[in-house]
Amino acid sequence: MIKNIIKLTLLTTTLSLALEQSGIYSNIYMPQSGIEIQKVETNIANTIDENILQSKTEVAKAIVYIKDGKITQDSKEKLQNLLSLKTSNSYLSIVGYTNSLTDTPQQIELSIWAELWHNLANSSKQSQSDVDEVNNRIATVYNYLTSNGVSTSKIYNTNQMDRNLISTEITSEGKSLNRRVVVSVYN
Repeated sequence: MIKNIIKLTLLTTTLSLALEQSGIYSNIYMPQSGIEIQKVETNIANTIDENILQSKTEVAKAIVYIKDGKITQDSKEKLQNLLSLKTSNSYLSIVGYTNSLTDTPQQIELSIWAELWHNLANSSKQSQSDVDEVNNRIATVYNYLTSNGVSTSKIYNTNQMDRNLISTEITSEGKSLNRRVVVSVYN
């Protein structure tokens, strides 16, 4: 009985904290967990506030992949399609991600709560090279967009590290899908 009460209390607290978070880009570690971690700087100054993006509507999004420091051809085509949707009133966001920083031997099946606490314990394992890797991908996309006529005053960027995985971490292909940059257009 007490165990169920504790579970319910933890769940309620987690959900209420998640609902309080209203930003498009937050410091939330896992979606809907409500647990905040330190923000990771990108070394590219944001000239707009994320609140501007919150007042706009996302009209298109593209997932961009970088290989050997260069944007893949498929990703360049996606970016060109996004740029064709941009107007003079549009803003763009660049959000960089990486694969999970969990050690491979520890990739075992865990309950949802055990996984949450395990990931929180390991979230501090991000090294400067992991941060630099994501920041380099963000900078590559940023430079591509600015060289294609996007004003720096219309771009918001953030490094979300491993906060929003989109694929399994069991395979190398899944990990590479998680190492991505998401570019969105807002009108």
